[in-house]
Amino acid sequence: MAFDKNISKIMLSDIQYFKGFIRKNSHKINETNSWGLTYLMAACQAGNIDLINSLIEAGSDLDMKDRDDCTAFHYAVSGKQHTVVPLIASKGANAEKCNAQGNSLLHLAVETGCKDVVKAVLHVTENKSVQINKQNVNGDTPLLLACHRGNTEVIQQLLLYKPDVNLENKHNNTPLHWACSWGFKDIVEQLLLFGADVNKKDIYHYTPLHWACDSGHLEVVQQLLWSSKCCSKTSLTKADVNAVDSDAVTALHVACGLGYENIIKELQIPELKVNAKDIKYGNTPLHWACRSGHKQAVQQLLKSNPDVNLRNIEGNTPLHLAVLKQHYDVVALMLAQSQVELDIKNCNKMTPLLLAVSEGHLGMTHKLVLHKADIKAVDADNNNCLHLAVKKGVFHSEDETVEILDKFYNMLNLSKKERRSGTIVAMYLAYSGGHFHHKNKGDETPLDLIENPVLKQKMKTLLPSLCLLCEVNEPTVKFQPCGHTVTCKDCCLKIQRKTCPKCQQIIVEKSGFVTPKSENKEVQTPAHPSESKVLPTKCSKLEAKCLQVRVEKSKCEWQQVGGYKMTAPNSRLI
Repeated sequence: MAFDKNISKIMLSDIQYFKGFIRKNSHKINETNSWGLTYLMAACQAGNIDLINSLIEAGSDLDMKDRDDCTAFHYAVSGKQHTVVPLIASKGANAEKCNAQGNSLLHLAVETGCKDVVKAVLHVTENKSVQINKQNVNGDTPLLLACHRGNTEVIQQLLLYKPDVNLENKHNNTPLHWACSWGFKDIVEQLLLFGADVNKKDIYHYTPLHWACDSGHLEVVQQLLWSSKCCSKTSLTKADVNAVDSDAVTALHVACGLGYENIIKELQIPELKVNAKDIKYGNTPLHWACRSGHKQAVQQLLKSNPDVNLRNIEGNTPLHLAVLKQHYDVVALMLAQSQVELDIKNCNKMTPLLLAVSEGHLGMTHKLVLHKADIKAVDADNNNCLHLAVKKGVFHSEDETVEILDKFYNMLNLSKKERRSGTIVAMYLAYSGGHFHHKNKGDETPLDLIENPVLKQKMKTLLPSLCLLCEVNEPTVKFQPCGHTVTCKDCCLKIQRKTCPKCQQIIVEKSGFVTPKSENKEVQTPAHPSESKVLPTKCSKLEAKCLQVRVEKSKCEWQQVGGYKMTAPNSRLI
């Protein structure tokens, strides 16, 4: 209690009281508290010159240490008492001792940010060339600490003593790394003038340019890229714009990931490798920008003509990532690029459209459909977009509306809140060319996945009928002359029928391998004008028999032409 009372008197500058204490208790002049604090340490921190002189004359030990190995000298510096520094130095205090963290007086002076204290410490330091580059336990020099704090005046003082500006700490950080990270452009300029290595890498292989981009400091980026001009007195070159960190990430990756379009513009110099891939995922800067959803960054980067279709390790293109992260504006921007391929599949066989559906994003799904994305694409489990829509359940959207949805929920007599249900979206996709009867690897159709039996039955009445032969696929082959469309193309190829399965009339021509939803129906063009003749729907038995004989004599072979169109070129009637 008595010790604490005495310390309080020192801090309150009650000199008369403490001088009386010294006269009566000279044997206690070097006593300490549990931390190791002495009266002299407290007096030095308070800056009381008269009391300091009295304590020293009474026998106070100048070099006693507290539990952190700090002496009275350290306390004077930490207390910003620049007038005390020369006093205790003149009394014989050791100016080169370090505390437990390895901090010298100069380290502590820099930490205070007080230029007068720094100047005083430098003045009393004998071996200045050693102390100026002294490293603490973390490897930090006084200059590095000053750059971390951004004190320009202190740094100018230190630079007068020619410190090693490229000395690294334990994390391989140099003063330039810190200055760039904090955006201290005046300090960056000073360091470059004194020969700082602009391409030095830290423990993560980050260069100063990486740090400037990471922190969004445009002016510092400009300084680094044009350092060869501002530092003509040195042998420095400008920053390597293609330098990579330990994950092969460039400064451009960083700027794109954070959406700094102005920095991206600065980095777009002739030697820039715009398609550089990182190691972890194989992503290019465009992947980073699209994944992060920065439309302006993507827009700026596209001016460098990057390969918009490059795939990463997972097979994803930049468009895949924009869809996956549900960045609608970026997706719209990418779709506006003529060179973008819409139907590239990733390692899971997912196209951007399949991803948009699986993520439940109606706006993106609609936009991809409008841009003619492959509506019949399937994933690794053979699910088509209708399977994924039904499984998703509920879709969300941007402001864009899809009016056709109103038609479907009215047809199914559903409430308006179910307008964006997976079932309604599946109907829209079927309307756009998708197949409700397509089976996945689990032998399930999208219709099988609908749990509501009433809804399922309603949908069956709205969907086209199935092939009469396999009862699996939609009928797509139209027979002439009867005009029936009752079989699918697979059955038509496998089973060489000569009569319509529905009316048993002899088939003269097969045409129009089209889906009921298609607006682009292909029509068979006869090889000769006579082939355009069509028999009456009801043939006499004699006419039918003659027709059958002629067909058999022609020995025609059905062929698949133009994808889904069938024709018998030799079946001309006489």
